[in-house]
Amino acid sequence: MASRDTPAARDDESAPQLTARRSAPASLLRRFDREAMLAPAVTVIFVMLIAPTMLMLLYSFWRFVSGRITDYTFTVDNYVRLLSDTFYLNVIWETLELGVVVTA
Repeated sequence: MASRDTPAARDDESAPQLTARRSAPASLLRRFDREAMLAPAVTVIFVMLIAPTMLMLLYSFWRFVSGRITDYTFTVDNYVRLLSDTFYLNVIWETLELGVVVTA
């Protein structure tokens, strides 16, 4: 058993004080570590899923020009054609119907 004057006893007495002083920065460091560990996963999700989806949405508002991809003219004609053509409406309806049947 250590007496009060030994170095081990002094370390035991000062240990709670050091822990209390270091708890705030340590918790901040742990929080930073968690966020830093999430960064690669969030980056992959953004690059592989969110960015291409946003680009497709942007491209859908550009006018289609035969022989070229686009002339970068903003238009909603693509959506008007999508919602007015019976072929596309049937495809949308059958897709929704199949989704309901499969999940029911």
